[in-house]
Amino acid sequence: MPEKAVAAVMGNIEAESSFDPKLVEKANGIGFGLCQWSFGRRTQLEKYGTTLNHQLEFLWAELSGNGASQIGAKFEWINKSQYLKHDDFMSANGSIATLTTAFCFCWERPKVSTAHLERRQKKANEYYTQFTGLQGEYTPGAEGVGGGGSEVGGNTVPEMEIEETNYEVVKGSEKIGDYLFGRRYRITVSNEDGKTIDISQLHCTFSILKTMQMEPNTSEIAIYNLNAQTENDIKMNGTRITVEAGYEGTQFGLLFDGDIFQCIQEKENAHTFKLTIIALDSDRAINFEIANFSVLRGQSHREIVENIINVAQFPMELGSISEKLNNTKLTRGKVMMGKSSNYLDQIAKSNKLQFYMDDGKVNLIDLEDLPDDEIVKLSPNSGLIGVPEQTDFGVSGQCLLNPQIKINTLIHIEGSLIKDKRIEFGVANTVPSVSNDSAGVSGAPSESGGQLSLGGYLIPYNGSFPITSPFGMRGKKMHSGIDIGMPVGTPLY
Repeated sequence: MPEKAVAAVMGNIEAESSFDPKLVEKANGIGFGLCQWSFGRRTQLEKYGTTLNHQLEFLWAELSGNGASQIGAKFEWINKSQYLKHDDFMSANGSIATLTTAFCFCWERPKVSTAHLERRQKKANEYYTQFTGLQGEYTPGAEGVGGGGSEVGGNTVPEMEIEETNYEVVKGSEKIGDYLFGRRYRITVSNEDGKTIDISQLHCTFSILKTMQMEPNTSEIAIYNLNAQTENDIKMNGTRITVEAGYEGTQFGLLFDGDIFQCIQEKENAHTFKLTIIALDSDRAINFEIANFSVLRGQSHREIVENIINVAQFPMELGSISEKLNNTKLTRGKVMMGKSSNYLDQIAKSNKLQFYMDDGKVNLIDLEDLPDDEIVKLSPNSGLIGVPEQTDFGVSGQCLLNPQIKINTLIHIEGSLIKDKRIEFGVANTVPSVSNDSAGVSGAPSESGGQLSLGGYLIPYNGSFPITSPFGMRGKKMHSGIDIGMPVGTPLY
């Protein structure tokens, strides 16, 4: 990487941590390390390792995208219209000030009010002047701050350092997965100024619902027996809540990050008080974000999606985006004025994709595309609970808390662990035959042909036929429908 870009990165690191790889963010304890990684990014870093070399490798993977999947990182740069793009940064096409600014707001992404941009730019210029033309040396085993060694036969041997962390992977567990013990969670509530309260030491319960629909994800978090001052502070000033949960080891991470919608204070019994927080993920982005800009002829749908995200008033990030968006280009210019979510949904439907949001990230995916290297294997050793059962729509089952399982995640369960679907005659397995029952009853013919189901829906044919292939995975492809076996020539209405 060019020296100017390196200096820009160093200026940002100095502002974040003063180059202390063990620094934990004061007051709230959320940020950690050289770049003060937080939330899901911190969790992934700690899974990989927290030594100086680990952090530098993780930083490079997040910045360049090279080798990210191998160490649990992902490409984190988000191009924004007012700053240098990623390619320009990596080739240092700009001044040190603009490079430093781009790294700050496209990769670090702090709040503008707390970014201290002048300090970052000043330090970047100082480092560029101080180190230009010099080459560093890599010493295997050297870990920077806190390093040391002992003399053996006249040679200095680096001391082995044991990291203090709650994310330790049990030795030998890579053969069957982590031993699932030590259930833990971390719940934090923040205000508009970024001040955070960690309530993880209290008794808490939570219920989180996520869907692949164009609607906010919801959560209900109950906190028991808060003191009056903290409870009032949350009710009056709390704006954001995050929930991280799982088990000791790699199976721990972010489950929910959203805006507080309502706080309900109640008393369960004579001695137990409860504060219930209702929170929504991506509510403002879906329901209130307005797109107001023009696009030129020849722009791809992906570029339009990126522009919607870059100019958004309410923060959004790119999630899983189908390659199909790169192939569709506008034949003429267009003025966009309306709800951003409506435009994103229109783009998705025009490309036969599914649009949804999760943890503030925009996703436009093809349900028939299978993501590479993202299959979670569920078994009794990895947290599978009870016996999964086959349904008309796939498989229904339960497992222990696992942040790796998200919407659109592929799940692998051995067929021997799955209970076959029980045949329910006349309900889900076969279509009831026509009868002379009154309207509204299963099997009753409609005026235009066909028959009514138990739920009152119109079935577009008459007769009783078996379902030959239910909705769900068929080999490596998603079967987005239900196949029904019937003779050729059966009338459809």
